[in-house]
Amino acid sequence: MNRNADPPGFSRDTIGIIGAGHLGLGLAGALLDHGFPQADLLVSHAGSPGTRANIRDAGLENNLAENPEICRWASVIFIAVRPQSVAALAKLPFPDNGLVVSCMAGISRESLGKHLGIEVIRMMQSGPDTIRQNRGIAAICPDHPKLSGLLSFMGLDVHAMPDEESMHVFTAGVCLPAAILAYRATGRDPDEAISGIGREFPLLLDMHRWAGEVTPACDSRAEEEAYIARMCTPGGVTSAIVTSIRAGTSFSAAIHAGILRSREISGSYG
Repeated sequence: MNRNADPPGFSRDTIGIIGAGHLGLGLAGALLDHGFPQADLLVSHAGSPGTRANIRDAGLENNLAENPEICRWASVIFIAVRPQSVAALAKLPFPDNGLVVSCMAGISRESLGKHLGIEVIRMMQSGPDTIRQNRGIAAICPDHPKLSGLLSFMGLDVHAMPDEESMHVFTAGVCLPAAILAYRATGRDPDEAISGIGREFPLLLDMHRWAGEVTPACDSRAEEEAYIARMCTPGGVTSAIVTSIRAGTSFSAAIHAGILRSREISGSYG
């Protein structure tokens, strides 16, 4: 993993975040927390009153911009909207020489290229709560030194992935905190189970250490269940893993179910 304590050279860059929901605001907050100038940050949202209130509470109302304006002025753009919005993004005038980073889970670089007509760096990250707590983790595909430096500046641990299949494994790995709690609830030890899956996917051994640091210490089973529920999106990767665990499968089989679900989601946007 790569962590850089020194701010990278972004003195001439404006950074735009398309989609200032929970993830977008998490990324914006991490930038500002680590000293990025607020005047050089632009954010957008789709019009939800709740999101607008969150933007205002974060002190970013004066940083609001329309998506075409972000594409015109930002040299680094994070796309932090739902994957279902990818078709609408195709109409935007993304810069040919800018750094465009997709945080949309499940859409491959090939598909993004077809939709947007530009080269895009894929990024998969842990939840916005871990990002704001300086305990975030991210994968990028392909490797990009400038992006890696920026994310490290923001406090994230960065993995460079060689291909889409590795991104599927990482996506399942991000689900480990919820998987650990679900597995413990069945009376089994996830620390023992991880060694088997780690032989097949060494990346998950590293991610298991990260998960051990960020998995909450819940005071009751009800708290554990509430955390798991917050992490599970219907039809998502975490949901596939937790459902498999609760069906009595091994930890390895559950992770494989999550990787398979990630592949399925990716295929639906082909």
